[in-house]
Amino acid sequence: MFDVVFQFINGKDIFGLNSPHPRKFSGPFGSELVAGGYILNFSFFALSLPFSTQLFKNKKSIYLFPLFILIISSLIMAGNRMSIILFLFTLGFFSIFKQKYFNYFLIILITVFSLIFFLKKNNPLVNHNINHFQASVVSMFNISKNVLTNNFEDSDRQKNDFPEQLREFETFYDTWQLNKYIGGGIRSYRFNCTMRGNISLNERITCNTHPHNYYLEIITDLGIFGLLAFSFLFFKVFIESLKITFLLKSRKNFLLFPFIMILFVEIFPLK
Repeated sequence: MFDVVFQFINGKDIFGLNSPHPRKFSGPFGSELVAGGYILNFSFFALSLPFSTQLFKNKKSIYLFPLFILIISSLIMAGNRMSIILFLFTLGFFSIFKQKYFNYFLIILITVFSLIFFLKKNNPLVNHNINHFQASVVSMFNISKNVLTNNFEDSDRQKNDFPEQLREFETFYDTWQLNKYIGGGIRSYRFNCTMRGNISLNERITCNTHPHNYYLEIITDLGIFGLLAFSFLFFKVFIESLKITFLLKSRKNFLLFPFIMILFVEIFPLK
């Protein structure tokens, strides 16, 4: 986390590495823009530390508040917008089960938006990154609305503001239709995508290695039966973990928290 902030301020991280992207910062990962995902997952371990140990007994806020600022700052500077959304959504979801922590979540939410507003106003890179994300979300929402109301034309796909993610989502459906029930096999999407029906020359560029959504990839590779089996297995593990953590009163249960949160992030449908 600190290394990403250091790179954002100084242009290079503490190891002298530059970011390969003009408005995203990779920290120690060099050319790989994966810092946001690592910060997201490891932040849950850092946040659970005072609850699962005897550290910071009556001074949790002294530890947690600066940590939240560091986490959110580094996520914003890493440029991975989805990591920020998943971080807040996960904290909000789990605060529902622990009512006494919900007030803390509201404080966190206010702090996050205040920090985003401050950085957006005072840093052109952050401002551009946030504006780009907002424009993509609005564009995807408007296109989805037009599709549902039959106001969408094929020529709209050629417009510059047509999100690349939607181009890749579109290729999923016809690819899945090739093997609806048992799928085409693990990592088969990249091969079957170009074999699907209803394909035009311009669409072939959207056949990526995966359809950019875990659930779409699973149903394409393993079919309906595979998706049902996957969903049952992971959601059962998730529910059982929640029962152990919240129904059994023990400090040791907090040791499960970061693992459950990471599982929640990984199975989140919109990831």
